[in-house]
Amino acid sequence: MGRVSFQEPVENTIIEEDEPVNIYPYENTPQNKSWAGALPVKQGLYDPELEKDACGVGFAAHIKGTPSHKIVSDARNLLCNMTHRGAVGSDARDGDGAGVMTSIPHKFFVKNFGKEQGYTLPKQGQYAAGNVFFKPDTEVLKETLNTFEEVADSLDLRVLGWREVPRDSS
Repeated sequence: MGRVSFQEPVENTIIEEDEPVNIYPYENTPQNKSWAGALPVKQGLYDPELEKDACGVGFAAHIKGTPSHKIVSDARNLLCNMTHRGAVGSDARDGDGAGVMTSIPHKFFVKNFGKEQGYTLPKQGQYAAGNVFFKPDTEVLKETLNTFEEVADSLDLRVLGWREVPRDSS
């Protein structure tokens, strides 16, 4: 991996004991149009003109990779705290695709998909799962499911089954 060099030297300042913070040069001039000079000036590979607004990312993980419902709960809280960014589509009815990505909870799937639906799941890590949103119209739904399975088959993938996710619309 290459090293990034800056046009101007970076000054290290100590805010609290043993806590170095890099202070980058800022410019508050009409030439720096991005967020009224709140961003560093163009330097090295960084260009403030390439900054974009209205995007948020949260990340929650166990440092040792241990699965935990607390991580999912924390991720949900992160997502809920980003509603201020306008997480809806242009019609204010549909979401913008924001969500939480997790590993596949194999034990949960064995219990709630395998046993309840009568499917034998492959070993952990040997299958994928997804949430697919379909129109509830029965005719359209059947046709869409068939099309989905045909596309999967053309890619040498096998659809094990479908499960309607329980939901609370209250």
